[in-house]
Amino acid sequence: MARFSGKIHSVKFVDTSEKTIEILYGEDSKKLFSYILSLDYTNQDFLDLLEEISIEEIQDKTRDYYQSIDNNKNLVVHNMAKAMFEEWIKNAQADLDNQDKERYEIFESYREKQEEEYNVLLEELFKEADTYKEELYKEADAYKEEQLKILQTEIDVQIEQRYKEVETYKQEQLDILQKELDEQVERRVAEGFKNVDEYREKQLSILQTELDAQVENRYKEADEYKEQQLEILQKEIDTQVEGRFREADAYKEEQLKVLQSEIDEQAQDMKADLLSKFKSNTTSVRYTAEKVAKYIIDNFEDEDTVFKTKLEIFNLPEVKNSKDREMKMKVRKAKTVPEIFAAYYDIQHSNS
Repeated sequence: MARFSGKIHSVKFVDTSEKTIEILYGEDSKKLFSYILSLDYTNQDFLDLLEEISIEEIQDKTRDYYQSIDNNKNLVVHNMAKAMFEEWIKNAQADLDNQDKERYEIFESYREKQEEEYNVLLEELFKEADTYKEELYKEADAYKEEQLKILQTEIDVQIEQRYKEVETYKQEQLDILQKELDEQVERRVAEGFKNVDEYREKQLSILQTELDAQVENRYKEADEYKEQQLEILQKEIDTQVEGRFREADAYKEEQLKVLQSEIDEQAQDMKADLLSKFKSNTTSVRYTAEKVAKYIIDNFEDEDTVFKTKLEIFNLPEVKNSKDREMKMKVRKAKTVPEIFAAYYDIQHSNS
């Protein structure tokens, strides 16, 4: 009975010609011993081994062992590729964030400068509009004064004419009354009345009082007419002036709206121009492990991908600082992305 009998943990060929066998055995799987055995049918230990496991099983276990190594190696390569891509994405995102931040700061600085210029321009435009409005107000006031003078002159002429008409009426009435009184006095003299002169004076006094009352009433009507016409004319002028003031205010508002619209349009054009100058040509891409793996599978022989991957691998500290020229040569001679990562895996483990 061989020393490993009943305690075999694993067995495999260790050469491609399948002439040498390595046996790992032990009571505890945590503490195993290695035993090298040649394929020799005259060796009792070999025959004892065949009692527990056949040559075909040893071949299957050998194949499974190296397959598991390849699988583990591929898994390591996959995980390393994933980690590298995630690191690249992180760095690329950081670069994009910095670029966006710089663009934002540049745009904000430009926007603030443009706002200052627009505010200065708006202030000038407001001053121009206010100046124009004041000129219109002055013109309206001058127009008001001019119209008042013209209308006052017209009313004065009308009132003077009315006063003349009153004086004429007074004189005509005096003449009529004087004539009537003279006729009455003559009749009284013919009829032999006494105190004719006293009667005449008394009648003249009565008539004069009545006439004065009529004349005074006519003057009062003329004055009332004057006041009434002045009030009407004042209202008409005030309405006209108020209309001119409203036109001035409306013109100011209209001009400000037009100017504001022009400024807003210029601001939008400048903003669009600035954004087009600083617009990033990059697009946001969401990477996943599946996408990374698919990318490697789809491009593992692509010359450009292989070349860029080699550059990134050589920039890694463990590769750059490695003194193993043979290992580095494997990276250089690699024709596919998996070969590059396999060589990188070997360099990592050779340094550990």
